[in-house]
Parts: sequence; C-alpha cells; structure tokens
Amino acid sequence: GDSTMTPLPEIKNLIDYPFTEHKSALMDLQLISSCRFFIGTDSGIMDTAKMFRKDTLITNMVVWISAYPFRKKDRGIYKYVFHKPSHRYLTLQEILNDDWGMQALFGRISDDYELVENTPEDIKDGVLEYLDCHNNNNFSLSENQIKLNYKRVKVAVKIFEKFRLNEYVGIDEEVSIRYKIASRINNLMDGSICNSYINKYLHTSFSDSRK
Repeated sequence: GDSTMTPLPEIKNLIDYPFTEHKSALMDLQLISSCRFFIGTDSGIMDTAKMFRKDTLITNMVVWISAYPFRKKDRGIYKYVFHKPSHRYLTLQEILNDDWGMQALFGRISDDYELVENTPEDIKDGVLEYLDCHNNNNFSLSENQIKLNYKRVKVAVKIFEKFRLNEYVGIDEEVSIRYKIASRINNLMDGSICNSYINKYLHTSFSDSRK
C-alpha cells in the first residue's frame, strides 16, 4: 500500500508499513525478498514476489487462465462473478467455462459480467487454510482441487483453440494473449484454488451461500 490509503487500526504485532518512515521502493523489495510467504492480488507487486520465488496466496483473482496459483505452495481465491443478463452470481463450476469474456484477457471484461471483491470472511478462511498448510508443511491437494485443476486446463485448451478470441484487437495483441495462454496450460500444476473456497462455491453461488 501507500500513504494515500486508509490506515489500519492498531493491532498487536502489526506494522502498518506504508505509514512508517521506512516506506521506500528499496524496502518494498527487501520485505518481499525476506518474507515467509506473500499475500496479495494479481498485480505487479505479486509478480515481484514470484520473481523472488515466494510462496503466494492470491486473493480477488480475476483471470484463471493466465494468473493462477501454479506452484506447489501457491493458492488463490477468485472474485465472485455476477452475470447481468440472468441477474445472478455464478458458481465456481460455471465460472470455469469457455466464455472467456468474464476474464480480463484484453484489459477489460464483457459488459455481461461484474466482478465483486472477496468478503473479509472468505479471505480469512483462505489465510487460515494457507497458514495451516505452511505450519504443517502439507500442500497436498484435495480431490476437488485436483479435479478443478484438470477442468481449468481442459477449458483453457478450448478457449485457446477458438479461431479468434477478440476481433476488435490487432493480430499482434491476439498472438500475445494466445502465447500467454499457451505458456500457462500445464497438466502438471501443483497449486490450486483454496479448498475452503472450492467447498463453498463449487456448486453454490456467492448470493446463495449467504442466505
């Protein structure tokens, strides 16, 4: 974060780093390179953590084709997807389909969809699960996580094989996106969506889970 953001309340053992005198670009790199693991969103700073080969927990994921928890000690939770034409939230099973329009592959999503940020509760569940994996040094995947990974690859291949993904962009951008997809379609993925998130939303939508 930075000093334009809202300060956190005082919490024991928490350092609100952006509001300290030590905040700097160099210290950002030092903290990331020295951390036990990194929690963040799909962003440049997340790529910096990956560059340092840090274990990562990605919250508010918006693209499951290219930005996915690939490594063994990586996990993530996806944003909730609201489908405007049917006026309802989609289940995780429905999100992983071949309509790539809900993913910001070309910088924006389709007007048919709205992405909604994760609730504090789901982020907390993901963090607790991730801490448990680290504390027990056990990053084995559940049956649901394995099935979801294979489904992701299967659907990503279908998207990749489409004649054109976006007829409104130049061929250079189309090729660039296809290259990115191809480089990330891998049957040997070891990371996954958090099990707590899968169990909650695989067949149940965000709105239904809150009734």
